[in-house]
Amino acid sequence: MADATNGLYGPLGMKYDARRNALWVASAAGPEMQGYVEAEHRGKAALHEIDPSTGQSRARYPRESAGRHLLNDLVIAPDGALYVTDSEAGEVLMLRPGPGAQFESVAPAGEFGYPNGIALSDDGSVLFVADFVRGLTAIPLATRQLRVLPHPRGAATHGFDGLYFHRGALVGVDNGAGGGRIVRLELAPDLGSIVQAKVLEAGHPDFLIPTTGVLDGDSLVYIANSQLRSFEGGQIFLPERLFPVQVLRLSLR
Repeated sequence: MADATNGLYGPLGMKYDARRNALWVASAAGPEMQGYVEAEHRGKAALHEIDPSTGQSRARYPRESAGRHLLNDLVIAPDGALYVTDSEAGEVLMLRPGPGAQFESVAPAGEFGYPNGIALSDDGSVLFVADFVRGLTAIPLATRQLRVLPHPRGAATHGFDGLYFHRGALVGVDNGAGGGRIVRLELAPDLGSIVQAKVLEAGHPDFLIPTTGVLDGDSLVYIANSQLRSFEGGQIFLPERLFPVQVLRLSLR
């Protein structure tokens, strides 16, 4: 199985590549993971290919450059290339899996303020990145010229945890606003601006730091209560302070 014995740190973003039957997992070392040793693990991260049928690790791609790294979320392009946010480095990376593959910078280190959610247009031409400083940035992959999307009236776009492209719109999971919310941002035909913002869900009673999910047709299936802050001194809360995991389905039509 994929675990610490083959270099898996704390798992974060995950995506399933149905065309190639591969589960991709971004992992980063942190005090909350089992076996964490500060001097050994601080700032390390890796991307993993896992066999979804057996749970066995197929490949591991570590971040080898100097500095602290936190591979957070990822998206898979139609050609199998992977795009991933490195939150600690403020960087967006691309990886074409295979022997000897190396990460390539799409937007250089320090360009973003803690990038997190990441999405790709259906045709694979435009990458969208959410960060805590600028909000949403569009990156046409043919030019890699960054284009910040102006904030729509009545909806902040900073630091979406999960980000998804659906029928010409971006759907963001915002867990930094009040009790959390799910926002739909309709894009202009050229994907270069936001024409309308709509809050699809807010203040749900099951929300406790809602986080990433997956598109299923015209629905978003997502984790409602990640309990992301349910740690103390690097240790998870005792069971009586935790809640059963709640996974919700939200119609996007």
